[in-house]
Amino acid sequence: MPVTEKEEVELLRSGSMKSFEILYSQYSGKLYNFIMKVSNGNK
Repeated sequence: MPVTEKEEVELLRSGSMKSFEILYSQYSGKLYNFIMKVSNGNK
């Protein structure tokens, strides 16, 4: 049975490196774009 996103975050909070890798791969691009947007692309 697949793990929900909420469960994945709970596993991450308890130290799961696998959960970190899964969540990182899902959100790193979106997070990068958000940071670039709010920081004006570091200009």
